[in-house]
Formats: sequence, C-alpha cells, structure tokens
Amino acid sequence: MPYEKSVHWIHDPGNSICSSVHQGTLSNMDYDSPWKDAIEIYFEQCMALFFPEIHKAIDWSRKPEFLDKEFQKITRQSEDKRRYVDKLVKAYLRQGGDIKILFHIEAQNQPDIDFPERMYIYNYRIFDRYKYDVVSLGILGDTNPKYRPDRYQRNRFGCNLSFIFPIVKLTDFAKKRKSLQQSDNPFALFVMAHIKAQECKDNQERKESKFTLIKHLLQSGHKRKDIVNLLSFIDWLIDLPEEMEQELQTELDEIMEEDKMEYVTSWERMGEKRGEKKGEMNFFTRLLDKRFGPLSEKTQGKCQQATPEMLDAWGMRLLSANSIDEVFGNNDE
Repeated sequence: MPYEKSVHWIHDPGNSICSSVHQGTLSNMDYDSPWKDAIEIYFEQCMALFFPEIHKAIDWSRKPEFLDKEFQKITRQSEDKRRYVDKLVKAYLRQGGDIKILFHIEAQNQPDIDFPERMYIYNYRIFDRYKYDVVSLGILGDTNPKYRPDRYQRNRFGCNLSFIFPIVKLTDFAKKRKSLQQSDNPFALFVMAHIKAQECKDNQERKESKFTLIKHLLQSGHKRKDIVNLLSFIDWLIDLPEEMEQELQTELDEIMEEDKMEYVTSWERMGEKRGEKKGEMNFFTRLLDKRFGPLSEKTQGKCQQATPEMLDAWGMRLLSANSIDEVFGNNDE
C-alpha cells in the first residue's frame, strides 16, 4: 500500500488551500534566473535580510562555497524535471571551529503542492551525500498570503515522520516597504523590485515603478558594483518594450540633469560599463555557440541581461561543463 503524505501549508493544519495551488499567481516572466544569481552574489545579505538569526551564527570571515555542480548530481536523481531555484551552500559556524553546515535554499515563485516533499527529499539526499548538518530554507515569492508550506509529514502504523523547515514570505516584506527602502542592504532593493514587478498591472505602471526603483538606487549610496548588479536585476525583473525603455532613459537623464545629482558620474560610468559588458557578453555567447551549438532565444536573452560577475561565474563553469545546463547551473534550458 503506498504511503499517504500529509502536507501542511500553513501553521494551522486544518486550513489548507489546495484549490489555489494549481493556479499560477505570477506572470510568465522569468523570475527564476535573477533569483538564482542574486542569491549567489548576495548570499550574506540575503541571509541577513531573511534569516537574521542564522546570519549571526555564520562565520562570514570564511567565504561560503556554492556547491552547484554537486547539487545538480543530487537533484538529477529526481523524476521531477521542472526547474527550481535551488542553491546548496557550505558555510562555517562562528562557534565550533571547523564545524561545517550546508544550507539548501529554494526560492519558489509559484505555489506548488509538491514543494514540502521536495524540500524533505533534497534535505535527506544532501545529508546522505555529505554527512553534514543540512538546513533547508524556503523563500516564497508568490502573491498568495495564505500559502505558507513549512513542513512535510507522513504517518503510517505509528511510524511518524515530521520535517519542519524555516520559510520567508515576500508578501510579508511587501508590508515593510519603508524599512526595505531605508535599508543599506542591497538585497533589500532586489526584493523591492520583485514585489513591484508582481504588483504592476500594465507597462505604464511597470515603467513608473522601474523609474522609481532606479532613481532610488542611484541615490542610495550603494557601491558601484552593487549599482551595476542591481540595475541589471531591476532590468531583468521589470522588462519594458524598447520604446518605453528609451523613454525611461530620457526621463532619468532629465531628472539627473535638473537636480544636479551627485550620482551623475556613476550613471555615466554605468554607460561605459554597459559597453564593456556587451563585449564580454558577445565573446561569451560565441564560446557557448562553439561549444554547444546554436543558442535559443531564451539563452541569448539570459546572456544579454547578465552582470559581469555572472559572466565570470558562467565562464568558469564553461571550462568543465558537459552541457549548457551545467554552465547556467539549472536543470533545463
């Protein structure tokens, strides 16, 4: 007899929302790719914003190690071929000397009935492979405030299994806009961009939101490399038709000229940086094409939106990758 799994999606086991699980709450935008790269670039800042108590326990003087290639081998065993934003990170604790800990992070942007079971399966597979403590963390980016899967349970003939894992819900952060806006954590602005992208009903709203976010970013005092990264993420999350994109650029230039803002030089340097990145991107896509054959429109678009840091990371993976999937660190193109 097959087992019967009991999945609790909210803290009250008696309140389930099965009817909403199969209804997508996001547009068809590719939210997954920017999340995958943002977590890797801003892992420390992500943990500080979403899981502050865990952040305090990690020894940040020792650089965390992303085990993407190893994690792909683990997840390939799964029959589920859909793509998810999964990250496996090795870090060290402040207390305990050389005690290593593995963080399995999944950022999910749509409700999924199989999410708790998948979190459990990946957790025990990772532990079985490494024999280190594994902490699974869920980041839920959908718009349903009631969808809060934080556990996986099974019970048969007195044999009980209960797996509980921490989650964060971005709809909760939508209620904390002021604190996000005032935060000096660059990852907070990335979260703001995600929330804004979900809320916009049409291109005009998207343009206005993008204008506000970019203006705030350039006034925020972030380091230049963070401005470069965050501009790319905002561009990725809030895409506009080419004509509206040009209008946006013109409006931003006018505002900066009128207000004589101190960040004009940074904006001009951003233009230079975009030119440099274009050359790097063209070289990278030529290498991909030579190694794996003609690229799909989706892959070309991903390369065009990439930051220099992403191109560097992908270029390193390209040296040993056996497929284009391994270059980008996902399970399907």
